[in-house]
Amino acid sequence: MKRICILSNCSLKHSVMISIYTNFLKDHKEDYSYDYVYMDKYHDIEMTGADNTYRYNYNGTTFRGKIMGYIGFARYARTILRNGKYDFIIVWGELTAVLNYRTLIAYYDEKYCVNIRDLFVKKRKILNYLLFRAIRKAEYVSVPSEKYIEKLPSNYDKYVFFHSYNDSFMKETVRKSFDHNKRKIHILFIGNIRFYDHVFSFINMIKNDERYEFTVAGTGANPIAEYVHRNSIHNIKIIGKFPKEDTPYFLGQADVIYNVYGTNDENLRIALSNKLYYALFLHLPILVCKDTFMDEISSSCGIGYAVDMKEPKNFADNFYEWFFQLDRDDIRERCDKMIEFAKASQDLLLKTFVGSIRNN
Repeated sequence: MKRICILSNCSLKHSVMISIYTNFLKDHKEDYSYDYVYMDKYHDIEMTGADNTYRYNYNGTTFRGKIMGYIGFARYARTILRNGKYDFIIVWGELTAVLNYRTLIAYYDEKYCVNIRDLFVKKRKILNYLLFRAIRKAEYVSVPSEKYIEKLPSNYDKYVFFHSYNDSFMKETVRKSFDHNKRKIHILFIGNIRFYDHVFSFINMIKNDERYEFTVAGTGANPIAEYVHRNSIHNIKIIGKFPKEDTPYFLGQADVIYNVYGTNDENLRIALSNKLYYALFLHLPILVCKDTFMDEISSSCGIGYAVDMKEPKNFADNFYEWFFQLDRDDIRERCDKMIEFAKASQDLLLKTFVGSIRNN
């Protein structure tokens, strides 16, 4: 039996796509056992499904607390990895690779994979330097966007791209039937609420327009609630933090998915958001920014609408007309094909994972 260790700098609830590995490992218990080592700033006990779960608590509310937590986690993980004598390490997240690169190289040279979820922007050059060191000694490196490969070491050739489509999660969501007689469009912003300037600008585009209802659901929604109250805006619904189990409910109420985050840094321009896969599965339009990879992929499936922040006055009328002229049958066919492609990319990842373990 092969012994695997999953190493992550964040809690399980913020590592949704780790289920690709954990589901596989649980389904093949006769061949693999696995431990789970992670940082926890919430001080919550989560059920990882692992044989052994090692949870490192830290104070994530202050800058000093975070730094001390990162240093402490690197030491904590080093002891576990050094003594564990695992056959393979799944490194989840680019920051995890940075924090533990010395230990990985020293004890698990080419016996680990790095799963990158986001790129470090250019101002964090030291982090990229350490990440690249970890990459060069990895058995393979997975990325959630093909465009990421262009920004990673060119002298490394074991990159695996896989789509961040969570099949088990989406199966809990009921697709909403399109009602041609309904004239109000329900737009949903769900998840960790950020990029407030773009949200405020978008709200002003549909402010008190009875054709639209905009729901903002997730952690960090308070500034939006204050803005809406202060400006007497009545067609914005604020949910705030909610249990992740309620996500399928909110998705089932949506007509459009919101994903307007701007293009201020490279990561925003080339990343593929989890919300793309919500829209693909549900056959729903998605609002994106112009000249992004999200724009390119979603438009190829017929669901992408690029919001032009420079022309705010035209959005409400133009989008309303576009929305009701969509060919729903064509969208359904194109989205389903993309979902099948996404599943195939995940099969390739698991094939690479199994092959890597057999080679070690």
